[in-house]
Amino acid sequence: MEHMPKEDQCKIEMLSTERYRSEIPGVVDQLVLSCDGSACFEHVSPEPIPSRETIISLIEKARNILYPGYFMHARVDRINIGYYFGQEVTAFFEALAEQITLSIRHECLRYEQPCTQCLERGHEAAVNLLKDLPALRRALAKDVIAAHEGDPAVQSYISERVPYRRRGMAIGFLEYSWAGSTLLGIPLIAILIDRFGWRSPFLLMGLMAIIGIAALSFFLSDLNNVKARQSKKIDFKTAWRQIYEKKTARGAIAFIFLLSVANDNLFVVYGAWLENTFGLSIVALGIGTATIGVAELIGESMTASLADRFGLKRSVMTGLSCCIISYIVLPLLGNTIVLALSGLFLIFLTFEFTVVTSVPLVTELLPESRATMMACYMAAAGFGRVVGALIGGPVWLMGGMIATGFVSATISALALLALIWGLHSWIEE
Repeated sequence: MEHMPKEDQCKIEMLSTERYRSEIPGVVDQLVLSCDGSACFEHVSPEPIPSRETIISLIEKARNILYPGYFMHARVDRINIGYYFGQEVTAFFEALAEQITLSIRHECLRYEQPCTQCLERGHEAAVNLLKDLPALRRALAKDVIAAHEGDPAVQSYISERVPYRRRGMAIGFLEYSWAGSTLLGIPLIAILIDRFGWRSPFLLMGLMAIIGIAALSFFLSDLNNVKARQSKKIDFKTAWRQIYEKKTARGAIAFIFLLSVANDNLFVVYGAWLENTFGLSIVALGIGTATIGVAELIGESMTASLADRFGLKRSVMTGLSCCIISYIVLPLLGNTIVLALSGLFLIFLTFEFTVVTSVPLVTELLPESRATMMACYMAAAGFGRVVGALIGGPVWLMGGMIATGFVSATISALALLALIWGLHSWIEE
């Protein structure tokens, strides 16, 4: 073979390839025969089944209808909004009706049922869903408003009634609700959907909301009898001027904005990092998310138990310093999955401790306009998460986890500098 001319060697390789390829028709025949029994799963039919890609596209179209102008590049204003809704709703209706029809028709053919007017049923179901969209938009708007108004309100309420020296413990216990909803609520929702259908979680959430309202009415019965610290109400313009003119408030808002940018810069890509580096499945990624939930719970527990003892200002700066170090170290922990999850655990532990401990600290920076201060603080955090989510993908594509860790550490360092600058002359009482 070593002394064989190149032309003869090529002919032998071609004959060998042809011999192996000649076995393919036999394999094809066996595959066709395997579709005649019930031992294999297939969909061999002239009628297609619903498309996964189309369903995902429908979710995106529904999002554009429910929140026009937020998730698209085109401009939507009062002049063209009728045209926009007409175009979006029509496209959504046609695609949704087609997928529902395919689903009904598949079941009819599968079980050899008599004709059930699948086309008409598909159009009817799609139209009924469209009719519910206006009410759904109003309900979702109320949910967003409740979140934006409720969080600063409850934090301000607690701050008015809990002394500053014990406020870290109170806010820490309050924040247990977030970690608890992640660790307990999400798995429970999955079980309910699996056992009783997708509507069942909403019934449970509605029931829990009613119980929560009743509990608030009972435990906060003295709400109207307690005098607020400020003697008179101030308008938003005055409150905003107070925030703008006070260095401590500006420093705190810059701090939470930068801190949120840094964390979401990592948060949106850590799953891709784990999947690409270690080939994790969806289940394994879910376990990783549970690890983050545990880290958040421990971070909130640390706030409740340690922050008041060491001082809120010192605790926030220490927590953020440890978070910066964790961002720097994370790219070095990509050798094993255990080290990688440990690095993520440390990041989200220190981040959660820093954020939750900062809340009681910020409630005392502008006590005469506490609710407005907390609303601006939460708005800055939300805006920071949006910016972090936008830059996370490009940073990851540019340099992988090394770039992500470096950018998050750098932005977190800027957040620490903003906090030091804002609280330089502020003294905890």
